[in-house]
Amino acid sequence: MITELIKRIQNLQSEGDQYFDQGLFPSFRVNPFWNYRRPDNNIFSSLSVCFVLNGVESFMQSDERLMIKEIKEKLIRCLPKYQTKPDRQTFNFYQSGEHSHFPNGFLMHRFRHFKLPDDIDDTALSFLIQKAEISYFKNLLIEHAHEDGVYDTWFGKNMPKEKDACALSNLMYLVFGSGEELNINDRQTLEYLNEVIVSEEYLKNPFWVSRHYGTVPLIVYHYARLIEKFDPPQLAEASGLLKKSLPELLKNEKVFLNQLLLQTAGYRLGLDLKLPESNVTGQFYSFIGAPFAPLPSLWLKNIASQKWALLYWKCEAHELALQLENAVCKRIIAEEI
Repeated sequence: MITELIKRIQNLQSEGDQYFDQGLFPSFRVNPFWNYRRPDNNIFSSLSVCFVLNGVESFMQSDERLMIKEIKEKLIRCLPKYQTKPDRQTFNFYQSGEHSHFPNGFLMHRFRHFKLPDDIDDTALSFLIQKAEISYFKNLLIEHAHEDGVYDTWFGKNMPKEKDACALSNLMYLVFGSGEELNINDRQTLEYLNEVIVSEEYLKNPFWVSRHYGTVPLIVYHYARLIEKFDPPQLAEASGLLKKSLPELLKNEKVFLNQLLLQTAGYRLGLDLKLPESNVTGQFYSFIGAPFAPLPSLWLKNIASQKWALLYWKCEAHELALQLENAVCKRIIAEEI
């Protein structure tokens, strides 16, 4: 099963066509309310696939590791197109260029207002895939931090400040993996991440806790992979609370891939949880966008999280990668028993 999943992921990697450059995994932005679906050549979806593959690579057999290596090498060749300023070492969701944002659409790519700045999430994932040195990047993070010291999502000058718990989890994964000593902003960011769980804000307002992921399962999953890998003492309280809440969260979750995410999170936190018998296959999205959320108008902010006002990203390869990760966790548990 594991080898077959890797082959399916590899077969989805583009050889280059009118929508997706060679090395990218096809991704689509959708909104079922408007019957809207567009090919979307973002780098985030492909980086997310390779990040998951990175995490399971050491548990693979030699032929499986070779396939993963080939997948990552193809993707890495795409990265320069998403580097807005080559001398700045940050990455963008979309390729550089005047009208490269929200491609294959009719409206948003025409307006500079919707053009995204470089961000911590795509940059952190790009660095993790390439195993790049981060000292210069850390200085940029500090320059764009919030007043409380927590790192901001964006590197743009005019973008409203924002905190995204999942993006920050990916960023701290990079920081810990670099081996650099934590600075005060790192510690303040970890304190913020801990408070998100302790206050149960991730349950009450998942959209505003993580505006680009927006669901409890994705938030819990991102915390779990950071905690399992590095066990930060600053997240000890959050870790304990997540372990307590996971069985109930999984019991009440109906969407199959969300169930898998929660089960995988449980494995990473030392819990062997069984999937509920009832589930549905649809309604899972790897990523969301909220065009109205950054705007200053309170009225627009109030509608930002409405389903009709959101964009959702679907990526088959990422969904397969999450299934692969879950299968690897199951195999590890079985071998330990």
